[in-house]
Amino acid sequence: MPAEDRTEKATPKRRKDARRQGQVARSSDLSGAVVLVAALGSLAAFGPHIVDGLAATMRGMLGSAGHPDKLAGPGLGPLGMSTGLAIAAAIAPVALSCLAAALVVNFGQVGIRIHPAGLKPDPKKLNPIQGAKNLLGPNAAVETLKAVGKVTIVGAIATLALLPSLTSLAALVGISPGALGGAISAAAVALAWKAAAAYLLLGVGDYLWQRHRFEKGIKMTKEEVKREQKDEALSPELRAGIRRRAQQMSRGRMMS
Repeated sequence: MPAEDRTEKATPKRRKDARRQGQVARSSDLSGAVVLVAALGSLAAFGPHIVDGLAATMRGMLGSAGHPDKLAGPGLGPLGMSTGLAIAAAIAPVALSCLAAALVVNFGQVGIRIHPAGLKPDPKKLNPIQGAKNLLGPNAAVETLKAVGKVTIVGAIATLALLPSLTSLAALVGISPGALGGAISAAAVALAWKAAAAYLLLGVGDYLWQRHRFEKGIKMTKEEVKREQKDEALSPELRAGIRRRAQQMSRGRMMS
């Protein structure tokens, strides 16, 4: 069906059918940006806890160096287990924050309902000819331009944010390692927040673009709208009877 013939907005039934088939408006860039912001926020909130936990773990490992019985034989397993649990406990707040952000942003875009039809393998996606068309088609060109644009914009913002700090960073030569580390850490955090904000804005723009593509893709022709309205005017029992007769006729043609 030519795209120019699809001029009507999708009906609720068409939207429901598209969703059942796994067709939704979703931006992976927006999801990634929200997770990045959540990671930075959780690091800012739980950073001291993480540093203290990792430092305690490191002290414990170094302390075990004076006890050879803990580093060989039966003692090695418990030491590795306790070290792994300590590291997991230290980074758990960040990991859980990122997981929660990922769930919220994805469910916010596509909803909570899960349709098995969208998870079924589609043999058409394995068609090499169709795959080549997708790689060389207009959508691939748009995605390539988007990727280049995202890298360029985020890189430019990061560069502009870093340039004013170069003079102050150069003046840190000769100070104590602790003060130097704190200054570099503060500059890195500020740079990360600016890059994350730029990425988030790009993610919102990408979601709006994906939404536009989705709405355009599910548009209907006038004939499809009329046919759907006619089908909805029939009672459910009559529609079921028509489907049964159509299936019986189809089986009869196959057997003849």
